[in-house]
Amino acid sequence: MVERHALWDALQVVSTGTSPWIVGGDFSTILSLDGGGRGCPSSIAMWDCQDAIADYAFVDAYYHGNPYTSSVGYDSAWIRF
Repeated sequence: MVERHALWDALQVVSTGTSPWIVGGDFSTILSLDGGGRGCPSSIAMWDCQDAIADYAFVDAYYHGNPYTSSVGYDSAWIRF
């Protein structure tokens, strides 16, 4: 939890600047119980993350298109970059 709050503090500093910036990641795994992540995030962690996203006015850059962009191995395991 301390690491997460340190990250959000750093994002707050970045968000006050004038240069464009981006944060990438699969936030659906920590924003809701049906996000498809492994395990179950605590309600407090989800609320904290939702608060941080609201505080920094994050905008979802919705992904459109094929959900997989490459395959690796002879079993053709597809992955998204």
